Amino acid sequence: MRITTRALVAAAIAGSFAVLAAGCGGGGAGSNGGGPIDQVITINWGTEPPSLDPGLATDTTSADVLLNIMDPLVKLGDDLEPVPNLAKSWDISQDGKTVTFHLRDDGRWTNGDPVTAHDFEWSWKRTISPDLAADYAYQFFGIVGASEYNSCESGCAATATSGPRPGTLSRTVRSGWPAGITTLGSTSRSGTTGATPTP
Repeated sequence: MRITTRALVAAAIAGSFAVLAAGCGGGGAGSNGGGPIDQVITINWGTEPPSLDPGLATDTTSADVLLNIMDPLVKLGDDLEPVPNLAKSWDISQDGKTVTFHLRDDGRWTNGDPVTAHDFEWSWKRTISPDLAADYAYQFFGIVGASEYNSCESGCAATATSGPRPGTLSRTVRSGWPAGITTLGSTSRSGTTGATPTP
């Protein structure tokens, strides 16, 4: 029996439509009937992340995972400018030396506890601590006192940051620190592992 090219093309088209229809199918046994569904994403990172500690992570795999499981104060928008995330807004003083982040009220840890300014305060101080010896501590050196605290050898006190007020986080920064908002807001400086805004 001889099969013509026309028959092969027709069979291929029919097969394509059958696959398409099956992929778009609805009401079978696996349908949820319009109820809630699990939202799961599976990603192949290519390798295990060396560290999921935001103060110690220095590689892209760890950074990719951290960006998917935690929320920083700000993220980078399409034009690579900082956009609000867990910080709903921020102010820069007229002299450019004080940055104040205003936190959203709906940021939550995975256990339901609210994310507070104190969480960021603790994480930042830990990252610049001479005891942790974080490779990326230098990224905080735009904050007044951070470099001095990081290089302290004895009797060290966390002089680099001031205590937060409820819902706000203020930092005095060095004049002309070009990456200030973006650096202060990045995930490796967040300290909010598992913190996700609750819609």
